[in-house]
Parts: sequence; structure tokens; C-alpha cells
Amino acid sequence: MGLGRPFIAIDFIFYWFHRASHRVRFLWASHVNHHSSEHLNFATALRQSWTGPFMRPLFYWILPILGFNPMMILTMGSLATIYGFWTHTEHINKLGVFEWIFVTPSHHRVHHGKDKEYIDHNYANVFIIWDRFFGTFAPEGKPVTYGITKNINTFNVFKIVFHEWLALLNDLSLSKNFSTRINYWFRPPGWQPNILETKSP
Repeated sequence: MGLGRPFIAIDFIFYWFHRASHRVRFLWASHVNHHSSEHLNFATALRQSWTGPFMRPLFYWILPILGFNPMMILTMGSLATIYGFWTHTEHINKLGVFEWIFVTPSHHRVHHGKDKEYIDHNYANVFIIWDRFFGTFAPEGKPVTYGITKNINTFNVFKIVFHEWLALLNDLSLSKNFSTRINYWFRPPGWQPNILETKSP
């Protein structure tokens, strides 16, 4: 099968998994700690969720069914993860024509921004063409403000990891009907009954 097809397929699935992780509340609860840092550096890349490994199969199950070897999926996924690590930096400027096809630090700085023009953009990990094609691309313009729209202002690891899960559980406990509970699970972060949706993070 070669290496190119599984690598491209994994990155395509990642795009949709990552996009959903910003637009579906329970997935955002898993992903938010990666965005809660008010700085962008290589340490931010390591700020991963303990529930992430349980969420990925919700999207990646299709790859073995399509005929991709599980070991190849793991190998190519690891390479894609390594690629994504280097994009978490402020020390590399824009990279010219490379930016048209591949994700660069400039693109990923935008993704980590909480500025209005940057929120919910640049989900891709390796190939920025997914964002360009599906309408979620934004170029880096003004300096990026990092973090989430409601910073948690703590270095307590427990609060960083669980704060959105606790907020979700609180909303569920206050819900008066089943449909509202379902909406809290699957609607975008910030959704409230009879209130217009807001964007993450």
C-alpha cells in the first residue's frame, strides 16, 4: 500500500477528530487542557489529555475497515504526532510556499489563539490543505493571545485536567429534561438552552 496513503488518511481523520474536539462539548472537555496554557512552546505540545486515547477510536475505527494495517496506522500516527510537536513554537516565522500545503508554527499559533478572528481555525496536524478546503483556515495576522476564553488561572493539575468535565457534569445535573442533557453533551462549548451558540475555546 505504501506509506503515503495511510499517512494522508490518518491526517484527514485527525482533522475531523480535532475539529470535533472543539465543537462537541464532551470532546472539548477532553481536549481543553491542551489549550488552557497562556503560552505556546514545546511544553504545550506535551500538555495532553488523559481521556484522549479513549476519544480517538471514535474516529479512527474506520481506517482498519478501509484496509489499513493497524501497525501501519500506529506508525504513521506516531510520525504525524512528531510532526505536530515542532509546530508549537513562537520562534519560527512564516515559511513561504511551504505554508500552502503543510501546517507550520504560524498556522498552529493561530489555532491556539483565543482572539475572535483565530478561534476555531487551523485544525490540521500535517496538511493545512484540509483547512483550506473545508473553510477553517485563517492566516496569522496580529499577535496571538493564547489560552481559552475563560482562563482558569491555576497551576493545579487536577483543576486543569478536570475543570471542563466538572462544568459539564454541573450543567447536566441542572438540566430539566433529557434533550437538554443530550445537547450539553454534543453541542459546542458554551451552548445553553435558548441561548445562541458560542465558539470554543
